[in-house]
Amino acid sequence: MAITLQDYMASFRRIPRLTVLRILVILYSIYCIDAQPQQVQKPHIIMIVADDLGWDDVSFHGFAPDPTPTLDGLANSGVILNNYYVSPMDSPSRAAFMTGKYALNLGLQHDTIHNKQPFGVPLKEKLMPEYLRAVRLLNPCRRKVAAGFLC
Repeated sequence: MAITLQDYMASFRRIPRLTVLRILVILYSIYCIDAQPQQVQKPHIIMIVADDLGWDDVSFHGFAPDPTPTLDGLANSGVILNNYYVSPMDSPSRAAFMTGKYALNLGLQHDTIHNKQPFGVPLKEKLMPEYLRAVRLLNPCRRKVAAGFLC
């Protein structure tokens, strides 16, 4: 005897609705347990800025007269900044690095900013530590002292 579509659908009608609801809740619960969001690990960002360091002064570029194994290890497991422009003066380069803008666009393309000069990075500019803080990354900074005042 062949089962007709009407007989097949009638067999589903005999299952109480509460049982169907319970089965759906159980299946949904299993799905939700498996779909727990993974904890996203925040990246580690290490930026090393060195004055008067030439492109070929580190051995991971293949030309350094002295080996730099620690820098080589960091470079090989991270991101290397290879395409950039810097000013021969430190203040314009530092301002560009901290803002992500060309020094020319900040009005700092000419010279080093000296103590007690009435200009610098415009106050409206957002600096890299502010962007990092906005995404809850700690940003301790170690810097040098040049010409007797903080740069």
